[in-house]
Amino acid sequence: MPNSHCLDELATYVLEKTRQVIESCGPRPPGSEGEAKAQHLIRAELGCWTDGAAGIESFPVAAKAFLSVPLVTGILLAAALAGYWLSPWLAVVLSGMAVTVALMEFLFYKQFLDVLFPKRTSYNVLGVQKPSGDVKRRLVLNAHPDAAHEWTLLYRFPRVFPLLLYASMVCLGAAFSLHLIGLVLMGWSVFEPGKVRGVIGVLQLAFVPTALLGIAYTSWRHVSPGANDDLSGVFAVTGLARYFRQAGLRMEQTELVYLITGSEEAGLRGAKSYVRRHKYQWQDVETAVITLDTIRDLPHLRILRRDQNGLVPHDPRVCRLLQVAGRRCGLQIGFVNTFLGATDAAAFSKAGIPSAALCAMDPHPAAYYHNRRDNWDNMDPVCIRKTAEVLLAAIHEYDIHGLAEGELP
Repeated sequence: MPNSHCLDELATYVLEKTRQVIESCGPRPPGSEGEAKAQHLIRAELGCWTDGAAGIESFPVAAKAFLSVPLVTGILLAAALAGYWLSPWLAVVLSGMAVTVALMEFLFYKQFLDVLFPKRTSYNVLGVQKPSGDVKRRLVLNAHPDAAHEWTLLYRFPRVFPLLLYASMVCLGAAFSLHLIGLVLMGWSVFEPGKVRGVIGVLQLAFVPTALLGIAYTSWRHVSPGANDDLSGVFAVTGLARYFRQAGLRMEQTELVYLITGSEEAGLRGAKSYVRRHKYQWQDVETAVITLDTIRDLPHLRILRRDQNGLVPHDPRVCRLLQVAGRRCGLQIGFVNTFLGATDAAAFSKAGIPSAALCAMDPHPAAYYHNRRDNWDNMDPVCIRKTAEVLLAAIHEYDIHGLAEGELP
């Protein structure tokens, strides 16, 4: 294990590289020129510390499809509220479309709206360090360099944002239900259609704020600097590659893969693209993936047991590996299920690759999440240092024992 000085140096490296990317590459939304510049810089960095040149692979991405879901659902709901007075059937169709878009994109992470948006080019970057002996297992360390467009509501109202978000989701479903119920009641002979229509028309006014919140949800003028989410993870990954190379260390039987996936904020597009193209290449030996996402709040350092809105379970063996590593570093790292959002680890787990995610962010969410507060001067070197120590312990544990069987507590 590295000494205290090495860990301090690694944390300093993460902060310096993060500042360099933010100041030299510009905004980095998915599929942007800034993201491409960052990936080429990261590729050059990995090329210094891995075996041979780091690889880079492009893929097409409908960059604004996933990010536009609040706007699209807000417009559809507003159209449903107005269209109700033309035809109750039109209101049911439009509010039903809003619910469908939200479910398909936000809940299931399907590329449902991609056909409606222009494609851009994003990139995945990969570097490899071979073991000193034969390759008997593989460990993939993963993070993403892109940043999200600012969530205006979170930036303006951080304390009440969770309430606004959950209330909006409930109201979206309630609006569709109200329109559908109204249509059914108007078809019953025991009710007077005109009166029912008038009552429903008044009640639906309660959903006007929901439509307006959806339309105002995302700022297309501002992009989060993305220092913690997720350059902290990116340079923790490259920093580990740097540490092993500078220390002259190699694992005995584990191939270390450093995979930086683009366009995570566009719905895990880079991870999905990589799995689609290369999953078969990881079937030769035991392979596990550890995704790092937002390394900022040490009291909230957690292992994601379930991902993608709680729908995707991660491999219990990888979760246990991280928990054991934490204990070796003096931490009792707990498990958490994410019921809103996803990490790139979800794409790997859905593909059947043993995976888990390690995150350190206040889940309320943090006041810096997806807005301009997430800058390089709002990072925590102590959290980065401790997380790197845990990862190093996990790497050494995996090299010796691989993925151990058993149930999680």
